[in-house]
Amino acid sequence: MHLMFFLGENKTTSDILLLAFSQYFEKIEVVHNGERYEGDPLNYAFEPKIGNDYKIFPQKNNSFSAPQRLLEGLYLPHVHHFIELDIPQIVTQLDWKQQQRFVVNIYFSQQLPLTQEECNQSFFLNCAPAIDSEAKHTLLIDFKKNKSSYLLPIPTHHYLADLDKIELSLEPHELARGIYWSFLSYDRINRRLSFNAPIS
Repeated sequence: MHLMFFLGENKTTSDILLLAFSQYFEKIEVVHNGERYEGDPLNYAFEPKIGNDYKIFPQKNNSFSAPQRLLEGLYLPHVHHFIELDIPQIVTQLDWKQQQRFVVNIYFSQQLPLTQEECNQSFFLNCAPAIDSEAKHTLLIDFKKNKSSYLLPIPTHHYLADLDKIELSLEPHELARGIYWSFLSYDRINRRLSFNAPIS
């Protein structure tokens, strides 16, 4: 069982943890049903994930992608803030009938400059590096009353290559809009359709 952990959203905290794993890692143990299983530190080499097989930005073809992966790891935040724990190297089998939970303890050779709260916001499972493309390609404009023309806040050394769409912030983002209602004429309304109004 391999566990992939994301070190956290705070970049400073993640950098400290990644440095600790690469420089100050001492040992790792699994605690299950009152038993402690200690792994061999020589089996663990925590290296940054820069250059791994996954890529953040898609490629149109299967060309050589090592330079792309290197640039993504160096310039994009959190791409390399992942570590992988190989639990079977510590213990090959656990009795899940006795206890369905286990604890992983990680020891470092020195105290880390992190608070308990920062540690609580670290080590997330089921995460993958991704880029919020909508936020990077969306521009919000605050419309003013009695003003009809607006200049896009684009730096002078940039140019607009493509405009995908324009929509109001309160508009629904789906093609099907609104709710269909049937409005009856006045002569067809009765007491039952008028919310069962009592007769006075």
